[in-house]
Amino acid sequence: MTKFHFLIVALSILFTSCQAKRLRTLENLDRIAVLKSGILLVRLRDMEDRKEQLIELGYKKKAEEESAAAVANNLSIGKSFKEHFDFCQTAFVYDSDGPQLKAGQFARVRFLDADLQPIQLSDQLLKNYFVADFERSYAESVVTDTADGAQRTAAGSSGVPALVIKDANLIPIPKPFPQVPMLGYQNKGIAKAVDELNQKLHHYLLKSEKAKIKLQLKEKKKNLSS
Repeated sequence: MTKFHFLIVALSILFTSCQAKRLRTLENLDRIAVLKSGILLVRLRDMEDRKEQLIELGYKKKAEEESAAAVANNLSIGKSFKEHFDFCQTAFVYDSDGPQLKAGQFARVRFLDADLQPIQLSDQLLKNYFVADFERSYAESVVTDTADGAQRTAAGSSGVPALVIKDANLIPIPKPFPQVPMLGYQNKGIAKAVDELNQKLHHYLLKSEKAKIKLQLKEKKKNLSS
């Protein structure tokens, strides 16, 4: 390959990368506005299946201890969002209801309030929902199609533990969308992580509104010059 061809290829890759970043930014600008007017469903750990398995294996005490710890952790998450999160409406769901949630089978999803009490959510509100989860963050969303036509996020070693926000397909939204990295949220503190996420979302919304104004002005100048 000559230096000229190498330069062309390099410029092409750079242009493609810039275009992808611009599209991702535009998508995120729309997402933050939709989230503001929608609802954030916070995923909680459901220990029922594991509890039953442990009891069947004869580990009743271990089952009760793990179940109690999970309930306490879930209540802590609920309390933290209730006291430190006001960016948008929130509700809570168990991680085991993920398939029903993705399929839009809301009647089969156990929606909860911050005290883990059952609640009903309107179909109108669930038209625009996002999901908060304590798992791993990624700089990019690596999405692949499964055999049944669904989508999944490819796992990788680049992800770090974080409080992340996912779309309706439970795919983590990549940076620059707000997320809170942590080395284990129990160590950092759930309340602190939730408060940090809340502040980041407010800041990102303000930033996105300014960015939209700039884009509109650029488009107007472009139209006037053409």
